[in-house]
Amino acid sequence: MEEDFTGNFKKNKAKILVIITLYLLFTIFPYILTSFFQIGFDDSIILMLICQLSLAAYVYNIFSKKLNGINFNFVNSKTNITLFLILLFFSFALSGLFYIHSEQPGYDTPPITIPLFIVLVFIVPLYEEVFFRGFILGLINFKFNDDWIVTCFITTFIFCFFHFNSYEIYQQLNIFISGLLLFYIRKRTNGLLYPVVLHSFMNFFSLIMQ
Repeated sequence: MEEDFTGNFKKNKAKILVIITLYLLFTIFPYILTSFFQIGFDDSIILMLICQLSLAAYVYNIFSKKLNGINFNFVNSKTNITLFLILLFFSFALSGLFYIHSEQPGYDTPPITIPLFIVLVFIVPLYEEVFFRGFILGLINFKFNDDWIVTCFITTFIFCFFHFNSYEIYQQLNIFISGLLLFYIRKRTNGLLYPVVLHSFMNFFSLIMQ
C-alpha cells in the first residue's frame, strides 16, 4: 500500500497541496462569507460543513488505498477497549478542568443550540479525524519514515493551528492534549474508528460542561 504511494509521491504532491489549501479555505468560510458576501452565519456554517464533509469523503476514497490507517475497521480486543475507556475517563477529567476555568470571571462561553450540538458531536469528529489523524498523519509519518514521535507532535501542532479560532491559551492547551490522546489511540488501533468515537465524546463532554 505505502509502496504504491512512494512510487507516485511526486505525482500526488499537487493534489496534496490542493487538499490542504481547500481544507484551510473551508475552515475560514464563515468569516469570508459573512464579511464579504453578506451571507448569514448559519448558512455559511452549513456550506462549510458540506464542503468539509465532501473533501473528507474524497480524501478517504483516494488515500485509504495509499496510506495505512485510513480505515474504519473495528478491532475488537480487550486492549483497545480498555485503552479507549481510560482515555475516555481522562477526556472527561480534562473537560472538567476546562469547565472550572470557564467559570472564572471574564470568560464567556457561547450558547449551545441543538444544531450546534449535532454538528460538534457527530459531524466535526468525522471529517476532522479523516483529515488530521488520517490524511495529515499518514503524510507526515511517510515523510519522516515512521518516526512516530515527530509525527505525533507535528500532527498535533497542525491540529491546533487549524483551531485558530480557539485563541485563549487554556483552550489551545486543551486542544493540544486532546490531539495527543487522539493520535495515541489512532496509532494503537491503526484506524480511525476509535479516534472518531473518542473525539465525539470529547466534544460531548465539553458541551455538557457548559
